[in-house]
Amino acid sequence: MDAVSIIALSMGAAWASGINLYATIFMLGYMGTTGNIALPTELDLLYNPMVMTAAGFMYCVE
Repeated sequence: MDAVSIIALSMGAAWASGINLYATIFMLGYMGTTGNIALPTELDLLYNPMVMTAAGFMYCVE
């Protein structure tokens, strides 16, 4: 990924996490898993099903 793409992804994720952090984590992981978005290698943790499950659960509880 080039610098502009990383900055754009970071800004969008930062804005969305201000609205709801758990939904942002879940959606980034889901979109990365389905191939709809290319995440940087530092965010590969979001592809983990346990992370997505925990984020989805915490979103529902909230």
